[in-house]
Amino acid sequence: MDFTSNGSYTLGVEWELQLLDCDTLDLQPGIGPVLESFTDNPNVKPEFIQSCVELNSPITANSKQVKVYFQTLTRDVVRGCNELGMDLIGAGTHPFCRRLALITPLPRYEALASEHGYIGQSQIAFASHVHVGMRSGDEAVRVMRYLTPCLPLLIAVAANSPFWRGHETGYASYRRRLLTASRSYGIPPYFNDWSAFVKFFKMAKHAGSIQVLKDIHWDIRPHPDFGTLEFRVMDSPSTVADLAFIAGFVRVLVAWVCANKRETIEAIIPRRLSAWIERENHFRASHWGMEAELIQDESGATRPILEYFLDLAVATADTAREIGEDDISTQLSSIASITPGYVRQQIAYNEYGNTRMLVDDIRRRLYDELAIEQQCPV
Repeated sequence: MDFTSNGSYTLGVEWELQLLDCDTLDLQPGIGPVLESFTDNPNVKPEFIQSCVELNSPITANSKQVKVYFQTLTRDVVRGCNELGMDLIGAGTHPFCRRLALITPLPRYEALASEHGYIGQSQIAFASHVHVGMRSGDEAVRVMRYLTPCLPLLIAVAANSPFWRGHETGYASYRRRLLTASRSYGIPPYFNDWSAFVKFFKMAKHAGSIQVLKDIHWDIRPHPDFGTLEFRVMDSPSTVADLAFIAGFVRVLVAWVCANKRETIEAIIPRRLSAWIERENHFRASHWGMEAELIQDESGATRPILEYFLDLAVATADTAREIGEDDISTQLSSIASITPGYVRQQIAYNEYGNTRMLVDDIRRRLYDELAIEQQCPV
């Protein structure tokens, strides 16, 4: 399995958005008409469930380019959906939909639905994925090994799914709890080098556990065809600005790890710990978001997750400037004053008192950001 070399920490971003019925604001299984309207755009794609449309970026140099690209593409797709009687929002879960999902009728998705059964139809969740270019498979595996313990930070800062089927769940990212029932989601194994990953892949394929790379749904995974390391742990954000920040933060993390030795890295970010501790830290980040306290060593000592962000703001500042991510460095420095997506949802729900108006609030945030006049009724 050859790894395509990729330089300069290029970015590729996938953003899963929810398709809504304009009248009810409930999920709408409308991917078919959307794809028919965008046949000439390969970056508008289907996903596993019919109420999701995935918007992809081309290969970009930095998060600024990600932001500019998605502002244009998302504006076009919103307007196209409006013409079809549909709308879009970004969030990790839909706040009140109670129906099972309809599966997109493509061979791969139908095979997955047959394998997963009820789980496939009930896990109605929406994510954002960030690909960062790597020079080699060994480099990808090294960065993956160091940043796997750091994934709770990404869960927390991107958490945007506190509601599920009309209920306030008490979780910042309830989407993370939904995915734990699936076969290959979650924390990946640790590999020493690229050959160890290739050996695993061949064994898992021979055993019938997977057929292709896409069957591995880990929170972070190498992608040899693209020549990237893919981060998959984040909820779908509600705005392009949030999406660009997440992509830039991931890029800065990767570049910083590549530029430093083990001692420097482990002095700042969470270290590899026992498997049960890492699972616990994932749980804590999904439950309490930016207010979580992570277990930092085998003694059971804990540390506020916010302190890791503040340390990273200082440690990665030079790297961020060197790779053209100054804006990310500035945002990290003021991370304590940023309102995460899950908190914005809770504030809106407390103001309006019902989940339908919450969905409209999420929608209006995107409309206002893109300077689009609302076409659907409230």
